[in-house]
Amino acid sequence: MPGVTRGVVVTGASTGIGAAIVRHLAGRGFRVFGTVRRPEDEAALERAGVTAVRMDVTDTVSIARAREHVERALAGVPLCGLVNNAGIPAAGPLELFPLDALRRALEVNLIGAVAVTQAFLPRLKASRGRIVSFKTAIWSKVEAMDLGRYAGTPYQSVLDRFRRAALRGAEQGGSTAFRCGFPTVGSTG
Repeated sequence: MPGVTRGVVVTGASTGIGAAIVRHLAGRGFRVFGTVRRPEDEAALERAGVTAVRMDVTDTVSIARAREHVERALAGVPLCGLVNNAGIPAAGPLELFPLDALRRALEVNLIGAVAVTQAFLPRLKASRGRIVSFKTAIWSKVEAMDLGRYAGTPYQSVLDRFRRAALRGAEQGGSTAFRCGFPTVGSTG
């Protein structure tokens, strides 16, 4: 894409906040890669000028394929951002909530975000890019709405620790990381 100087990957881009983010970034001139799980979600992104990338955040092979696709498509253009937006809610009274559903939420919302970040971190460090994770910012505020398992799961704390670790690593490698929605913003640039 002529004139594009920066790339951004946004997970969970098929609907909601993710779909709005990719359209906004594409409108601002970024080369945007929006991840989706289903083929039927690709066309809407492509019409908006977004490169749809099929990826499931719980599948390491899928993540590796997506990373390779993005690297080939960027062809030397820096990857300046990763937006970890993919996530699933898990709601219900704690005493009745199925543990399998909680495990699935942790796999998608925590492990998935970490796996995707690990996959793209070398490119982000090389370009002094940014990492944004929306899940903890939004869902940590809704525990009282009977979404306690989603909001109260250890992932919000773990994601924050992961973000801090990325910042420490960035001090040595030159990446910038922050979490949207909280007053703590970290930058090594």
